[in-house]
Amino acid sequence: MDTKKQTDACFVMRPRSPSRGRNTVTGLQVIYNCLHDSQEFMLCYAEEKDPRKCLNEGKEVTRCGIEFFQNVRENCAEEFTKYWKCLDYGASYDMNLR
Repeated sequence: MDTKKQTDACFVMRPRSPSRGRNTVTGLQVIYNCLHDSQEFMLCYAEEKDPRKCLNEGKEVTRCGIEFFQNVRENCAEEFTKYWKCLDYGASYDMNLR
């Protein structure tokens, strides 16, 4: 076997970093689902310059994130797990991304 091909194959078999797929998948979805609440918090923070004055807006961001993860767990936990594992492990995980 060619050394270059062997090196490439070993690289593909290793996960890039622990939980990278999970963080990528959830991060984008939480941002999308909680955009309004997050913008309200950032606007308050920019205007007040004191995060203590924006606790209610921060609580709304937290509430939205928690609701998102509860919905994932209740409605699509298996699909979500397959998808992040596919992103984490790439070609070594036996699953088609599509």
